[in-house]
Amino acid sequence: MTTERKLSIETKEEVMNKHIKGIITLGLAVMIAIPAPTFAQSFLVSNDNEDVDFNYLTGIKQLIETYYVNEVDSADLVEGAYKGMFDVLDRHSVYLPAREYEEFNNSLDGDFNGIGVHITKDGDYIGVIAPIEGTPAFDAGMQSGDVIVSVDDEDIKGWSMEKVISKIRGEKGTLVLIGVRRAGQIDELKLPIVRENIDIRHVKYEMLDTIGYMEIESFAEGVGEEVGKGIAIFEEENAVGMILDLRGNPGGSLDEAIKVSEYFLEKDQAIVFIDYRAEEDIEYLAKEDKISMPLVVLIDNGSASASEIVTAAVQDNKMGTIVGTTSYGKGSVQTLVRLTNGAGVKLTVAEYFSPLRKTINEVGLTPDFMIENVKSDVSFDNFAPMIEGGTFRIGDKGLDIYGAQQRLKLLGYQISTDGMLGEGTEVAINAFQSNEDIEVSGLLDLKTKQRIKERVRDYIVTGVQDFQLEEAKDIIIESTKK
Repeated sequence: MTTERKLSIETKEEVMNKHIKGIITLGLAVMIAIPAPTFAQSFLVSNDNEDVDFNYLTGIKQLIETYYVNEVDSADLVEGAYKGMFDVLDRHSVYLPAREYEEFNNSLDGDFNGIGVHITKDGDYIGVIAPIEGTPAFDAGMQSGDVIVSVDDEDIKGWSMEKVISKIRGEKGTLVLIGVRRAGQIDELKLPIVRENIDIRHVKYEMLDTIGYMEIESFAEGVGEEVGKGIAIFEEENAVGMILDLRGNPGGSLDEAIKVSEYFLEKDQAIVFIDYRAEEDIEYLAKEDKISMPLVVLIDNGSASASEIVTAAVQDNKMGTIVGTTSYGKGSVQTLVRLTNGAGVKLTVAEYFSPLRKTINEVGLTPDFMIENVKSDVSFDNFAPMIEGGTFRIGDKGLDIYGAQQRLKLLGYQISTDGMLGEGTEVAINAFQSNEDIEVSGLLDLKTKQRIKERVRDYIVTGVQDFQLEEAKDIIIESTKK
């Protein structure tokens, strides 16, 4: 979870609803003027004090600038010193140079050009929590548990997460090559992905017969209100129960997690306990009574942070049933601090625990019913990419046509795979368009290509059958018989 607060050397403001009192100083001490040989011999062994000696730090900077074999930019050394302090902290705490801070800040708005994937630091590389459904990363076959090891053939070992984000993002319609390491595969897997505008719809809901189904993509600002609107519709439709799908949800705002949790708890039941180092600990309690319908929460190893707060609140208070696989295990709280030089700091300020004080960080939550979905043995790697753009008609040839033919054949349509839009392909496209209730034209246009990719994605990622969802439905139906 990350919230933004503005701190500078002139101000002190509230952070995460608490106060971090202090002053952020942006400059190193003025460099001392000492002859180089004397400096080199005495300075490097003379500092035994535990407290930071800024003259000592400045001296190291002077030593590098004087003797290092290549020229080095003074500003780069200073930035390196800032970053170095965060290298000894946890993987979620990081110093952000001005450009990286701006990129990260823009990502919080939920509208940007990129590939659409939630990531986290994983050792020297970047781990994939989950690709966002319907985005280029999802369609390219990126999976939870993948480790990003290269971008455009450049090894990203040791890069900050924010630097990787900056590298991956770019102009809409441009190609970025993502190299991932995947469990069970020896070689690095290369995923060519076309950047698109990522406008995330954070809450989706619909009626599945008599059961209300709601999926939360992430806990962005306003999600609590959107969840309330969905619940109101479920109640108007006389839903017999509700399924809350948090699979692949990497978290977000603490405030929004608390708002969402309140819909499912009795008044004064505990939501989460937060342990701050510098401030008084906080236990959040529900302020309103819960909705009056059975609840099942779906989680997996992509459910993290705020998702785990909601899940733990429901589970510990016995307000619903948890189905799926063990969650990710991110039980720490970060704050985003803007510094006066345009840079920023993302700093872990607290750890949170479940209402029963169970540890979540690096452990995760175990569902009440552990159920794995069966995955198809078909891989996204089996298909040609559909990235040419434009509309294709009978007589045309192209990679998009070949990719569409491969996918339609998988979906059961009688079609040859020769890369040419002939009469047989036109018939198959017409049939697909009719089955999908979109305009029947026989043209391989953008809408048809997107729908084909969606159906193949559903087949591969969801599996032949979503056993977790089916179990959730069964639990709710059984509860109505009691």
